[in-house]
Amino acid sequence: MNMLHPVLQEMLGQGFAVQHGLWLTPVSAQRASYSPIIFFLGIATALGLGFLLIWSFFGRPLRRVPVWSCGFPVRTSAMQDSPLGFAQPLLRIFAPLYQAGREADGAGRWRMRIGEPLYRGFYQPLNLVAFWLSAQVLRLQQGRITLYLLYSFLTLLVLLAIWR
Repeated sequence: MNMLHPVLQEMLGQGFAVQHGLWLTPVSAQRASYSPIIFFLGIATALGLGFLLIWSFFGRPLRRVPVWSCGFPVRTSAMQDSPLGFAQPLLRIFAPLYQAGREADGAGRWRMRIGEPLYRGFYQPLNLVAFWLSAQVLRLQQGRITLYLLYSFLTLLVLLAIWR
């Protein structure tokens, strides 16, 4: 306890107030004081009661029974769950957002195709604008040398007008 006093003194400007045995009084005994032992016993009791209540409702041992074969006497690998089966609920919920779709290849395997909404909504329009601008600049650069010098001179005049 005495080791914490200089740290609290430097951080808060005051250390522990009056210490009565194992009682901690951070500011003053009238405002706040607690016993760490009673606090620990209260938390331990609450955790223990919570554990007992949960165990009494849900902690009973499971019954072991034969596996239900769903009417199929022989199991094959086609009846096993696949990653696509686990992802199916999420894919159905977020399908409009990601433009998800399933497609089968020739061997009877399913393949998922998921679009990219950030690319489609932000980068693709930005890409189209960049291509259009580059085509316009390329059109400017493919003229005669006199037109190119005129564009350069007008650009310098505009920059000078902005600079002033």
